[in-house]
Amino acid sequence: MSSIEKLADDAMFSSIEGFASLVVDSIEFELGRELTEEEHQRVYLYVEGTINNATSKGGAA
Repeated sequence: MSSIEKLADDAMFSSIEGFASLVVDSIEFELGRELTEEEHQRVYLYVEGTINNATSKGGAA
């Protein structure tokens, strides 16, 4: 893995919370309602797991 790829992986991991918030906003718009705290947590864990899975494999590419 190149240093650029490592930096990209680190940036993705450190941006999980912000990205999860964008995903929540998109889901709320699609549903036409706010998500519950439990739903927020499920989305965060899903986003975190997906990003961790991609970065632990040396990137998604």
